[in-house]
Amino acid sequence: MRASYACLVSAALLALAAPGCSHTLEHRVIAAFAKSLDEGDVDTLRKYSSSTFEEKALPDEKAIHSLQTIDLPAGKFKVTKVEEVDDSHRKVTIELDKPKRKIVYDLTLDDESNSWVVDDLALKSREAEDRSIAEQVSLLIATRDFIDSWQSSSRDRILDSTTTDFREALSRVPPQYLSGLCGRVVKDLTLEKNTPLATIAEDTSDVRLPTDTGEVVVQFERDGHGWRVRRVSVKSRREGETIESVAEMAIVMQSVLEFQGAYAAANKETLKGICTPRLYDGSLAIADLSTVELPLVSASPDRFEIAIENGVAHCVVKSESEITKVSLLRQPEENPDLLPSYRIDEVALYELNGTQDKRLSVLFMGQALLQVYSEGLSERNLETLRASSTIDFNTRVWNKLDPLRLKQLPLPGLSPGRTKILNTQFQGGTTQITVEQSGNPVTYVLNDQSGRVLMDDILTPALDRPQSLKTTLDVMIPVVDFTHAIDPTATSASIQLTGHTLESRLSTDADPARGSPIDTLRGNSSREFCRVVWNQVERIPQLPRSPGEFLMQPLNRLELASDRALVVLGDDNKGARIQLQRERGSFVVDDVELIAGPTADQRQSLRRLLRQKLQTGG
Repeated sequence: MRASYACLVSAALLALAAPGCSHTLEHRVIAAFAKSLDEGDVDTLRKYSSSTFEEKALPDEKAIHSLQTIDLPAGKFKVTKVEEVDDSHRKVTIELDKPKRKIVYDLTLDDESNSWVVDDLALKSREAEDRSIAEQVSLLIATRDFIDSWQSSSRDRILDSTTTDFREALSRVPPQYLSGLCGRVVKDLTLEKNTPLATIAEDTSDVRLPTDTGEVVVQFERDGHGWRVRRVSVKSRREGETIESVAEMAIVMQSVLEFQGAYAAANKETLKGICTPRLYDGSLAIADLSTVELPLVSASPDRFEIAIENGVAHCVVKSESEITKVSLLRQPEENPDLLPSYRIDEVALYELNGTQDKRLSVLFMGQALLQVYSEGLSERNLETLRASSTIDFNTRVWNKLDPLRLKQLPLPGLSPGRTKILNTQFQGGTTQITVEQSGNPVTYVLNDQSGRVLMDDILTPALDRPQSLKTTLDVMIPVVDFTHAIDPTATSASIQLTGHTLESRLSTDADPARGSPIDTLRGNSSREFCRVVWNQVERIPQLPRSPGEFLMQPLNRLELASDRALVVLGDDNKGARIQLQRERGSFVVDDVELIAGPTADQRQSLRRLLRQKLQTGG
């Protein structure tokens, strides 16, 4: 019976090993390997596998599932070629009929059992052999381990799955934030649902895991223990879900958390090291950080939204009442192989139920600027005011003045004294800070111009003139200059604007920087006024009563209408009505009605009086 059974087995083997019996040994090993793989018999599979193949493709009991994932053709086969590489290595080519495919097996002679076992196998294409099946299985195992580790929320497992550089970046993130970040990447990923597509190189490989909205791309790097995760990115068709680099995202997240910690502790030394000079030197260094609270640390990991593009990172953190947006800049690095670093460049807070857009730099820079500007006004320091003002404010006001004239100029609604901040309003690039100054509310208007916060206007309560200091002085500077020029004999003048009185000591000599009184009058009068009067004379014609007598009265009203303005000084018994129009970008005096009483015959046009004086040879 034994002989008959042996003959039957031999016949079966010979039939399976067609076309000849010379390859029976190779066929038997391959057939046993294929059968145990098909049945999931790990013990038998290991028996017919080399230690190298076992280490790569069968490191544990679960590895059989990864090996079975490889789409290996099955069915009857024949050995078509055996190449003896050396005494202990053979390369065996088999061919299957259905489907028509060729597989190349590498067999090696096991030293311990002195039997032939499978060392590796590869599907053969027309051009060349495909990548080693052991390598593919090894990569599949690494991919499965990556998914399992990142879904486990275990910090140790997550870090252990990565390369040294990647591990360094992830290790900076606190545990709860790390698990949230990694869990977001691999959420709902499985090898069964997300079939991996791998590209294997010598020491690296890219595995793409397609998802419903895009794909997760994992780059592996080979080390002495197999594959380690070197880089992870997420490509998504959904807005806000793309992650160019998890490592960079981790660095950005940790930078934001470190910033919040240092900010909450008012640790300016740390802030200096993690913020850009623009934010720190121009804002945080001189700020009272306790005045603005940032709700970052209290936010849960899933409330962090990070986007990185072209070296700029934006981290958005949502709370119940507002959104905090932290902007970071990637710092230049000499070695591109090193992990990048990011510095905080701006923090903005958006109210969910309002229109406030609070930028930290503007808020603190604005407070500092307000203090500097207030002192500049109090000291009448023209250099400080010009350096801290917008182009428009300088063009319309401060550039028209010199230090002496600034000291002579009244500033309506402003009194020197300590300021107390009452309210701050943000409207895009404009910030309005309202303070209590000497018991009166004053609003400073600041504009952000290319990252630099400058003063654009000052608003004070008023019913009889514009609340804007810029608008008021834009009109009043030519009025004051006109007044001083037409009455050069005055040694003292009291110019009053809405309850504010300034005693000005005026020199009787012409100021060389300003030119002669006639030049000043020409520069502050309309073309028509110059044509009929000032261009006709080299000195001011003498009138029965000095115009300065009427022009030195307190401001009663200032009205604006497009490019024209009306300034009313004094009252119906004594004063002046000054008509101005805008020419060459500035207001100029077009005529002055001198008021000596309430009736029409007590009112005269200064331009007409001067014209008549010239016509009579005066």
